[in-house]
Amino acid sequence: MSTARRCLRLVFTAALAMASSTCGSPISANDDDARTITVVLASQHERSAVPPPFVSVVDSVHLVVTSSSGATLATTGQRLQRHQTSVSLPVELQGDAATFRAQVLSSNRTVVYEGTTTVSFEPNDFTVVVPMPARRPVLLATPDTARALFDSAVTRGSLAIHNRGSGSLVWSVVPDAAFTQCGQACRVTPSGGTIASGTSDTMRITIPSAPPFSSRVFSFLLRSSEGDVSVQWQLPALPVAAVAVSSTDVLLQVGRTEQLTTTVQVNGAASRAVLWSTSNANVAGVSTAGVAIGRSPGLATITAMSAVDSTKRATALVRVFDPSQPLIDPVLKVPFSWNVTDPFAPIVVGREDNVPGIHSVTLRAAAQGLPTFQNPMTSRVEFWYQTSTAAPWRLVSQSFSPSLTQTPNGRIWSFTTTWNPGPTDTQFPTPSSTRLILIGIGISSAGAVYPTPLNTNITVTVP
Repeated sequence: MSTARRCLRLVFTAALAMASSTCGSPISANDDDARTITVVLASQHERSAVPPPFVSVVDSVHLVVTSSSGATLATTGQRLQRHQTSVSLPVELQGDAATFRAQVLSSNRTVVYEGTTTVSFEPNDFTVVVPMPARRPVLLATPDTARALFDSAVTRGSLAIHNRGSGSLVWSVVPDAAFTQCGQACRVTPSGGTIASGTSDTMRITIPSAPPFSSRVFSFLLRSSEGDVSVQWQLPALPVAAVAVSSTDVLLQVGRTEQLTTTVQVNGAASRAVLWSTSNANVAGVSTAGVAIGRSPGLATITAMSAVDSTKRATALVRVFDPSQPLIDPVLKVPFSWNVTDPFAPIVVGREDNVPGIHSVTLRAAAQGLPTFQNPMTSRVEFWYQTSTAAPWRLVSQSFSPSLTQTPNGRIWSFTTTWNPGPTDTQFPTPSSTRLILIGIGISSAGAVYPTPLNTNITVTVP
């Protein structure tokens, strides 16, 4: 009677997942010193395979091989590693007939799969199939580490809970302390349940899109009568840290456009794409590329929102004016005009120093007896300039506190501010002499826009 070394490979084919592996080097059928025998553990629940990565209560395998007379020829076992679906168990056997009794144990040492088969080996036999009916429910969760998905209102994640055994599986989840401290805003639904044999459930995790904690990995303990498994949910840094627009204050003439650009700070390889929108398309529109266009006098807010995180956005307040449209006082219902009265004569302002105020200029806009400007708390005047008719308007300053002067011709409301073209005004290159186009924009409490005629009395020089 010869002794042959037989290497047994146990594969959890339908119980957990499909896998293929080798048991050492390939062995020829004519090799008298060794024989490779594959032991297949076939579950009674033939379901589609669950691909790794996953975690399961399945913990170890145990194999007993006996002779036809009942003598134990070999006994061996092996712990299963994470995601493992096959093991190689070498045993030394005598004779050409043996009974194989295999068990799969859960983490609490319960037998969840068990089967027995007797085989009389022929010279070319290299496979032993051991039917492995499920004895108990088997908890399996996939993936073992879920990753966060960012949405407009919440950050989401999910895991699939499977019952790959026999009978109903009762499970529950225990979050870690950090997740629990998040409060009611952080939820796991459902927090437990019962899963029939061969079916699955989904555990959903939600937290606010702006979570009250930094990026981290949360752990969840899934409990069942056959043992517990631990899964994780990885919450990375928010994909978009901040969004900024090139101009937060924009002035447009009706029919004119201005290109707005964004700076999007991201983590990793997150998308920098933004979605553009306007609060009032009748006043100002915006294209998908961020080109703003003035349509009618008034105010509108243009928003650039991250395409992957709607909580990250930036806005630009757009004022639209029409110089050809007569100004009508909203209270008196009569036409009126007003002007930038200072500077009233051509002046030159130098931009050659770093000290504010040395070369400052007074800007003043005045209107006579208009109720529109009689509420300084809700009305303001803004002074804007452009370096050429093709250049965008730049906000100089705002005035919220008008002064009142009584004249024989009535009351005069004046809005005054000072401006010093400092070295940070990049609109003025070195060297240069730039004649500005200045305009005053009155904004009423109702959001009406009143432009003054253009004033070209300021020239800014840079040595």
